[in-house]
Amino acid sequence: MKTNRIALFVGLPALMAMAHAETQTKTTESDLEVAETGKKVVETSSAATNSVIGLIEDSKSFTTLRQAIHAAGIRDELDQAKAITIFAPTNEAFADLPEGALEKLLAPENKERLRTLLMHHVLDGIRLSSSFRDEGVTTRSGEKLEIDADGAEQLIEIGEADIVNTDQRRENGVVHAIDTVLIPEALDGFADLDD
Repeated sequence: MKTNRIALFVGLPALMAMAHAETQTKTTESDLEVAETGKKVVETSSAATNSVIGLIEDSKSFTTLRQAIHAAGIRDELDQAKAITIFAPTNEAFADLPEGALEKLLAPENKERLRTLLMHHVLDGIRLSSSFRDEGVTTRSGEKLEIDADGAEQLIEIGEADIVNTDQRRENGVVHAIDTVLIPEALDGFADLDD
């Protein structure tokens, strides 16, 4: 009986020390990340990993889009949407914008213009590539996009963009990668970004 009590008292401090060491390790890793990046460590919810936003945030092809979504303040709106289709411009698509346009769009004073641009790439409802026809669709920006679908060639154009990777499904929607940023008429070809 005494032997069991002694083992318990000897084992308890060892267990507490192990738990403390594990907590210290986690804190140290977070502190190192904050020290290296100068930014607060933000943990995303596990629910986001299976959403369209999770797909965009995890893909190396959409790093510029991810940056734009955060700058426009629409991340949570898209993450919480029940059913959406996103025509997602690749990094190369953003690189093809007129010189300086992206930097100006990412500036805080152009947040609403950036939001308009990004929402021009979002449809309500889940639209797989097999459902596209020659048609006009209304985006969340309120403007229309023309879809040109050639079923025989399996080519789909959205406005001026070609879909380069279709039907990336997630719980709350689908992402189609496109090779050109779609510019809504409201932005008038970026004419007023300096205002």
